[in-house]
Amino acid sequence: MLSSLLPSSLAFLAESDLTIGIKHTSAYGFRREQLDRLLRSIRRRYATAEVIVADDGCKADRTAAHTHNVTLVCTEAGSGLSLGRNTIVRRASTEFVLLLDDDVVFSEATDLAALHDALVRDPGAALAGGCYDDLVRGDADCFNLAFSVTGGGTAVAARFATLQAQGGGCGVVDATHNFFLARRSALVQHGWDARQRVMEHETFFYALWLHGQRVLACPAVRVQHNTSRSLAYVSSSLRFGRMAYFLQYLCKDFPEVASFATPFIRWDCATRTYCEPTFNARFPYNAPECGKAMPWWEDEDDRSAVELPLVTRAHVEAWGAVDAGSASPTARELGLPRVPLLMMIMTHPTSAASRARRTHQRATWLSKEWRQRDRPWAGP
Repeated sequence: MLSSLLPSSLAFLAESDLTIGIKHTSAYGFRREQLDRLLRSIRRRYATAEVIVADDGCKADRTAAHTHNVTLVCTEAGSGLSLGRNTIVRRASTEFVLLLDDDVVFSEATDLAALHDALVRDPGAALAGGCYDDLVRGDADCFNLAFSVTGGGTAVAARFATLQAQGGGCGVVDATHNFFLARRSALVQHGWDARQRVMEHETFFYALWLHGQRVLACPAVRVQHNTSRSLAYVSSSLRFGRMAYFLQYLCKDFPEVASFATPFIRWDCATRTYCEPTFNARFPYNAPECGKAMPWWEDEDDRSAVELPLVTRAHVEAWGAVDAGSASPTARELGLPRVPLLMMIMTHPTSAASRARRTHQRATWLSKEWRQRDRPWAGP
């Protein structure tokens, strides 16, 4: 069970302290129509709040943007979700930023003040998220997950969280929907890997978790979500057509992780394969969909874009936690005979000399027995 310890308080959310950021895909007519509906619903409730739209493709309806007093920022076509969200955060100047996609609509249940109040009650929380009301299925969709680790942080499982709400009806989880109010300072420090045009969700929230950034879920705060998709969108969208291409970056951003399982997909980073489970099956991962090869870019792209702690929280918990106020534990204090050595080699990705040097290093001292022995994960 997950719980929160939130003191009793109430804070006023001034619209001048709020930026609403929307990631928009303007290449599809129905998404442009959805954006217009979203903007209308926002202005009915928040008439003066700053709204920034990061437009992937730069084909947005500029008339609608002008009508609703929106700042429109163009990004390169196909640049994806992560770059768009990072762009919004950079352009925002307010203390709090609400992030959401263009396929939702505000309703009477979209109470941003409640999300703000949850953050004020818990000064250590990075963000507070809400739920979706699915307009197609007609049900509530609260995507709340809890992380657990084994193997010293090499095996990660994300399971549906049971929320024990307190203080304003919100509770602590580890991941929530892409509809959340965040402290801008947290998003600046812990942003998205721009290489992940899609399939960025788990990477973003796991990085927050590793850095001890609390995530709150407020199920009473909801937006309406239109899950219908046009044929043109399904046939050409990165999420539907090239999703597997971007799975590699979770593995590259967390090189200590050998496997990462969620209710919807499992990464096997050690073997560079992935698995899509069979839903409602007794053993969902024992399915033909498992063992698919994960597309992998050149080794020069094999690097982490996420700044991680030297000793992650997952490792400390697995080895035996130390007092929260104490200094970082040493290998001797943790009872380890040695600490795995992480070597980072900076190369110029377009330099033939750098590629040749990297190939030589992999074939010589990077393959030495001591390195293989100390590696906390398996695979090439």
